[in-house]
Amino acid sequence: MTVIRFSATFGHEIKTVELKEVSGTGGLWFLLIDNFYVASFRKNAATWECGFQDPPGWVTSADMQVLCDMIASNPSC
Repeated sequence: MTVIRFSATFGHEIKTVELKEVSGTGGLWFLLIDNFYVASFRKNAATWECGFQDPPGWVTSADMQVLCDMIASNPSC
């Protein structure tokens, strides 16, 4: 399983953010913040699809694009 892990600041809190590729799913990735599932990503043809369990108010399309770019630029993907 490929994991991209980093710390991010949310207001005054520092949280652990993980992008995890789910084994055997053909490119499905999960976004976890402090081990809590937030969203999934899948590349479909040339575009990324993002699905939220419950869309948070803090997320923008620019935020999601950065995360997709991080996955795409990972050499093990």
